[in-house]
Amino acid sequence: MVNVVSGEDFALDPVALEGFSDVQIWAEAGTISPTLENVQPKISVVTSGNTTTLTDWDVAGANGQDPVSAVLMHDTVYNEFVLDRGTLSATDWVVTMPTKGRYYNAGQIRDPITDEVKGVRVSRLFQRNFGSTGACDNVNLTVYDREERERAVTTNFSPPPPTAGTSLCWEANVMTFNGASILGSKNVSNLSAAAVPFENGWAKMVFPVGASTIYSGQYHTLVGGPTTRVSVDELGSVTQQVAANATYVGLPVIGFAAITFQNKANDTPSGVVQSNYGGNLKHKTTRIINGTFTAPAP
Repeated sequence: MVNVVSGEDFALDPVALEGFSDVQIWAEAGTISPTLENVQPKISVVTSGNTTTLTDWDVAGANGQDPVSAVLMHDTVYNEFVLDRGTLSATDWVVTMPTKGRYYNAGQIRDPITDEVKGVRVSRLFQRNFGSTGACDNVNLTVYDREERERAVTTNFSPPPPTAGTSLCWEANVMTFNGASILGSKNVSNLSAAAVPFENGWAKMVFPVGASTIYSGQYHTLVGGPTTRVSVDELGSVTQQVAANATYVGLPVIGFAAITFQNKANDTPSGVVQSNYGGNLKHKTTRIINGTFTAPAP
């Protein structure tokens, strides 16, 4: 992404899925196929630290895109922000949920009087149905300065989301700090100066789990089928465990932070010139995969 006026460039590393399908996928031009539902076989392989978890999603109640969601599932997102006054710095976070739209297929929501379509029901994983103001998922935010002082964000985004508390309501979300929007997104949520009292530091975004009032189970969790977990210790010893099912906690999120700097007093042999800089940092994340794991039967 290039901002010609300011001379800033944000080079993004794409997220690629390895082993998406072991059969050839083809569709005519002009269709939306293939989609993230066309995974074959429906097995996710997730490596975190010294442990690899393989889950079978070809089970009752699962969705076709669940293996992709499992690979992208994170319970927490971390990244930096810079708001230094001396360099007129600004920060935007992009938080994208590539599979979100595929879960809104559980029927239309209609006005009981006019029969007008008001939204679409969610089938699993996400917290709320989709309507004119999106489909909002609560998040818990904490900001830290570079000396590890912390401040829990207790105020809503501005403009406030249509639900109580801080939430992300779209498949692609832009979160800006102190209103200094870099990307110029119309779909932006702002953390005010009161919410972020530090000039620089890092922030933590957590996706809380709760009981769903829309479908059976908990939101911000994804339950798969038979699962195998393989771990390798520092001596190279391999441990294998199995479980009847596994629960992936969080949401399928990817994204980055875009940060800009301006230097309006840069002395050069030709005089004083203005210099603009732009950089981006991929989100850092953690995973939680729960299950009752035991040694496999001999």
